[in-house]
Amino acid sequence: MLKDEVTRLNGCYSNGSINRHIAMAKAADAQALIDDKIKKQYLQRYPTLKENNIHYRILSDEERERLWKKLPEWIKPLWYFSSRVPCRISEIINLKKENLHLSSGRIFLNGSLTKNGDARKLTIYPEMYEYFETLPDDCEWLFFRSHKGILKPLGYKGKGSKLKPDIKKAWNKALEEANIVGYNWHKTRQQAAM
Repeated sequence: MLKDEVTRLNGCYSNGSINRHIAMAKAADAQALIDDKIKKQYLQRYPTLKENNIHYRILSDEERERLWKKLPEWIKPLWYFSSRVPCRISEIINLKKENLHLSSGRIFLNGSLTKNGDARKLTIYPEMYEYFETLPDDCEWLFFRSHKGILKPLGYKGKGSKLKPDIKKAWNKALEEANIVGYNWHKTRQQAAM
């Protein structure tokens, strides 16, 4: 059905986007079986479409360790979170304390923060609790940096009210110093999903 649909930007869905929808449907199918809502998985063998743009790049343990040592302290929490929770950098840097719900172990993204306009919840892994519990009182952002004693978000104001990521220079420098090629920030979503 998605092959015949038009995206909200009046384009066509790529095979990669359709495959992500198939993966989500398979996950829902598997969860329904676990929850005893269905008696068998119906989508387990549903085929995905051929993608001509697969460029997976997952860091090895040794590469992750090298990169961690080269990252500035203010990027480390962002990268750690991104490597475990599949989320776009543009969504993460716009997260504020109001999105954080430690008691439920979730971060809530309303539709205005997401690319597709769909609200969703992100899991907070146990090793991130201490970071979120110790956020400075005077900082409204979940991920930030201190510049001359002032706490700032990891982005700059673009068109509209959303922040645009402002980490590229520091990120690329750390990759270069760690001698890692073929890896960009978007690959953290692949790493987290895999």
